[in-house]
Amino acid sequence: WSGNEQAYDDEYIKNHWEKHLYPLSSSGKSFYEFWIGSVRDGVFEPENASRDKFSCKLQSVKDIASMIKPAGTDGYELVLYEDVSMGNGKQANNPWLQELPDPVTRVCWDNYAMISPKLASELRLENGSIIEINGKITLPVLVQPGQEYKTILAALGYGRTKTGQVADGVGTNVYPLINIAEGSRLYHSNNVSVSIKKGNYLLAMVQTHHSMEGRAIVRETTLEEYLDNPASGNEMHEEAEKHNTTLYKELNF
Repeated sequence: WSGNEQAYDDEYIKNHWEKHLYPLSSSGKSFYEFWIGSVRDGVFEPENASRDKFSCKLQSVKDIASMIKPAGTDGYELVLYEDVSMGNGKQANNPWLQELPDPVTRVCWDNYAMISPKLASELRLENGSIIEINGKITLPVLVQPGQEYKTILAALGYGRTKTGQVADGVGTNVYPLINIAEGSRLYHSNNVSVSIKKGNYLLAMVQTHHSMEGRAIVRETTLEEYLDNPASGNEMHEEAEKHNTTLYKELNF
């Protein structure tokens, strides 16, 4: 269709590299060696490659920033997203996808309203508490550490009907919360209202706490401390090594 009869991967790309990039190599290798090495490394960076300088006008950045409308002080911001298993809900009737826990929240078989611990404390909410968003959609609450203070997240793809035995009625359909502006869907909105409802919903969580229960599974240190002492952050291992004794004499080979 392009009018070029060359095979794209085996001829066209190779010819382009041989003509334009191989001359920039100072290794002295044959083109074949240069080509195989570049494919293996996944990148070729000429030693004397020119670096284009980019400039940024501060006023332009300010103009763009002024267009961002933050959430009002009295309302909340709502963000709708597609989670890694359910996506837009097209494959919601697949039980394997419903069973797949979210890699962050560790919840499966449901969507929910993720809120920050600070907001949960202010509204006296906990995991499973019920809230209503904009007087339309009712969702259980999931308290998520690291969540923005007044931002609420909810996953799309749930709450389908007439789609199959597995997915029918699972979760809540939050598509009605999508807004339309200038012909485009908006998956976020500001000044969202939230009201608290009675009751509690039990979420299916495969991990119900984040304590290591005294077991130092994850150990950490700072770069400065590590440079000063490579054993920094792993002192427990050093202490264990002190007690690593034996009844037998050490053999020297």
